[in-house]
Amino acid sequence: MLFLQHEIEKGDILQDAKKLKRLCATRWIQRYDAVNDFIQLLPFVVNALQTIATEWKDSSSIVTDMLKKAITESEFLISLYVIKVLFSYGLPLLNCKLGSY
Repeated sequence: MLFLQHEIEKGDILQDAKKLKRLCATRWIQRYDAVNDFIQLLPFVVNALQTIATEWKDSSSIVTDMLKKAITESEFLISLYVIKVLFSYGLPLLNCKLGSY
């Protein structure tokens, strides 16, 4: 996680997200936020994974390289953006419902 924080801090891009979030099992609005933050931080995640894959010389570098390849494949990226769009359709409903309490 330190590599990711380092990549975010040295990046010149100003983004809202500063760290990755877990997907919440029950709160759908937080799922949208987690996916949206992951999309914003994806270049930094890839850079951090690339650093680990090239600089570390143990079994974690192999696993890291496979993870980097998986998250940069077109099928994963398309699925990620589709999930973001699907979650965004529920945002007005959730915000309306939360505002009525």
